[in-house]
Amino acid sequence: MQSVPPQLAAGACALPIILIAWRVCGSYLNRFFTRKFTVLHDVDNLGKARTEQNRIKGTAVICGGSIAGLWTARIAADHFEDVLIVEPEAWVHTEEGQSNTCDKAGEYVESSREHVRTRVMQYDADHTFQPIALDALRKLFPDADEEIKSSDARIVPLEVNVHSYGKEIMKLPKDEYPDGNYPQCFFMTREMYERVLRRLVLNSSKRIRSVVGTATGVKTIPGDPTTLSSVTVRAAEGAEENVPATLVIDCTGGTQAGLKWIRRIANEPAHADALQRLVPAGALPWDDLRVEYNTKQRYIRFRFYVPPEARARLPIPGGYARNTWMYTYMPVPGVERKLYMINRIEGHRIELAFGGWGEPPLPLDFDDIKNWFKALEVDHHRCPDWIYPFVDALLEYRHLASVATGRYPGLSWVHFERAPFIPSNFIAIGDSVMRVNPTFGQGCSKATIGAVALDAMLRTARYARATKISSDFGRSFFTMHVDKIQHIWDGTKPTDYQWDTTTPVKGEKNSDEWLAGAIGSLAMQLAGTDKTVDSVMYKVRMFMAPPTAMLAPSILGKIILFAARQKLGLATE
Repeated sequence: MQSVPPQLAAGACALPIILIAWRVCGSYLNRFFTRKFTVLHDVDNLGKARTEQNRIKGTAVICGGSIAGLWTARIAADHFEDVLIVEPEAWVHTEEGQSNTCDKAGEYVESSREHVRTRVMQYDADHTFQPIALDALRKLFPDADEEIKSSDARIVPLEVNVHSYGKEIMKLPKDEYPDGNYPQCFFMTREMYERVLRRLVLNSSKRIRSVVGTATGVKTIPGDPTTLSSVTVRAAEGAEENVPATLVIDCTGGTQAGLKWIRRIANEPAHADALQRLVPAGALPWDDLRVEYNTKQRYIRFRFYVPPEARARLPIPGGYARNTWMYTYMPVPGVERKLYMINRIEGHRIELAFGGWGEPPLPLDFDDIKNWFKALEVDHHRCPDWIYPFVDALLEYRHLASVATGRYPGLSWVHFERAPFIPSNFIAIGDSVMRVNPTFGQGCSKATIGAVALDAMLRTARYARATKISSDFGRSFFTMHVDKIQHIWDGTKPTDYQWDTTTPVKGEKNSDEWLAGAIGSLAMQLAGTDKTVDSVMYKVRMFMAPPTAMLAPSILGKIILFAARQKLGLATE
């Protein structure tokens, strides 16, 4: 009988140890990256208010009362003595600003919609709100589910029915949830979400106040340019008031006003010497702090009210009452340009939204909708069989439909984490920091993530019992916050850059994102046939896993092998 070579025997003995070590190391790294790049572990601590004696003294002034401002106000109410929301649009401070536009049965409430937001892009657009938003709402507001459903919105398993490269991708991995306890999301228009959120927030704490006005600037403590003393608020009639502030939170959205405010402070000659000594290594020049690119995207939305007698006969897979997103077609990056989405929204309305990169042709009117689908099939994508009879049925009610058009603004990121100067008591959350492509439906959850990250920071050992804002609070917040949101920018920009019609960031070329874009495209192709890759991509895109999950050796290995097979002409899918 031959003896086993000692090297082989040693290797066989070591293999189980290596596998165990690999699993332990992988588990540790996953926990580390989840804490660093997400707020998944921070949600459970939401809603635990400080005792009166441990509250931070003074007022947290929230500049902007839209989604980011409302989320931040609710978080601040657990930590500060007083919270003030400064919001310029007067009507949102009234009962109308907190009322549903539809009742629970989906019937339109005529008197509740006398005004609309004038400063918010996509104010009435349909949105998917990922599990992170729903989980946070449930922790902060015991009646969150009831309030969401009161507007005819739907809380459902997170199925988005995205199709690309001829396959469905980002499918809900049901086999990973054998008990049927699937991740949940909710669908509603941004308008309804803001109204429901405002009602929840303003009714949650007597510490939260609001005032009609526009935050136009900030002032510093005399002799100390590093600390803000107040926010300058201009009333509708033009009068200005300096509102004392312990912490100033920029939630001004796409105007990104906070950058202008702190730059004014830095540009004052009297502050030059003091602030120059505080410039950290790696700081960017002020002119380079804000980056922007433009995807040249426009859209048109057709919304059809579906009367009761028509609902049962709409040829929708699963029926009209099916509680998922109906369909999304994502064009192959850099090859196709046309995009369409179909969904049911509150008020028994069906929305058909058309768009794409580089200003592709859009249906001009109701009669052009079917022609647009036919042209899409000629160019690239075979539409589902139910699309044409579905459109025919909707067109019978064109007299009950509405049409809206628009264009996406530039997409921008203010790198506060690399600013030459940040006041100790200044932070920013939401679009005030980063505005990403609305196509991917991540903007509102980004605001939630920013607010939850603020809550988590205020609960750390350093700040949990502090009653004053420390001298490095603002800088520390942005350093931490960038880890939570950078992957949103890095996950969508390479896709946007694959279209040569996209105007890149100043100083960049579209080809700079070639490698990341190529890997993303390969992952999308592979996701249509590989359940493991699809599950990881689904979780990363939906803020259910850290972005590093896509870089796991097993996932990268699959993508590299798929690319090699494609190169050799061996890939069959």
